[in-house]
Amino acid sequence: MEPIVEFGPVLRLDGEQIEVAPDMVVAERPLTVVVNGRPVQTLMSSPGRERELAAGFCLTQGIAPIGAQLTSGPFREDRVEVVIAPAPSAESLTAPDFKSASGVSYPDPDDESLAVHARRLAESLVRVELTTLAEMTGGMTRRQSHFSATGGTHAAAVADPGGRLLVMAEDVGRHNALDKAVGAAVLKGLDLSDKVLVLSGRTSVEMMLKAGRAGVACVVSVSAPTRLALEMARRLGMTYAGFARPGRVNVYTGFERVFHQDRPLTDWVEGR
Repeated sequence: MEPIVEFGPVLRLDGEQIEVAPDMVVAERPLTVVVNGRPVQTLMSSPGRERELAAGFCLTQGIAPIGAQLTSGPFREDRVEVVIAPAPSAESLTAPDFKSASGVSYPDPDDESLAVHARRLAESLVRVELTTLAEMTGGMTRRQSHFSATGGTHAAAVADPGGRLLVMAEDVGRHNALDKAVGAAVLKGLDLSDKVLVLSGRTSVEMMLKAGRAGVACVVSVSAPTRLALEMARRLGMTYAGFARPGRVNVYTGFERVFHQDRPLTDWVEGR
């Protein structure tokens, strides 16, 4: 199935003009993620980058243990397999807690795994210049061909601290777009600990947690964060910036990783 399909007839009102013609819309279909031979979850996603989606999902959902090796397995039209070594625990495969409307679990505040992720993220060496951070979303937006054609997709990208986009993905779901970008980076063998995750939409607590589980310490989005997302960023020690576009950006957390005029943003925040 193609990621963009024609649908019609569509009646379009433009001012006083009425036009009847086909329109291009984004496709969506179910995809079952199979881990080590066992079906784990069915996702509604855009066709394309199925292997990357499955690998990213396993990592950002905490199914794959930290440091595990992920290998892309067989793919059919509606099923894609990921081989994880060492094998994930039976609990991670049988009891995913999908509580939110977005289909992603929100962790108990006492979840010990958050402390593990926080210790790992504290070791991140990523440092980025403020104006470069602001410009990263613009580079991604210019490459969103599916959004340009349909207006119906989200995007996510992995960039280096200099602003170069290393991988980018689009999907009808923003969680899927994140998983596809992360999965593409992981299957390429990229180290995410010194990279920046770039997002096209609102950043919820689930999105922040996904980034943290993937080992990404710095996230920037063109849109807004939620309060819980920012609390999660603080808890995990992550840097988050929102409303980013060339020349403008709001940095909410993790000021020590962002620099301006050769000084960390902590100097401005603390009034130095």
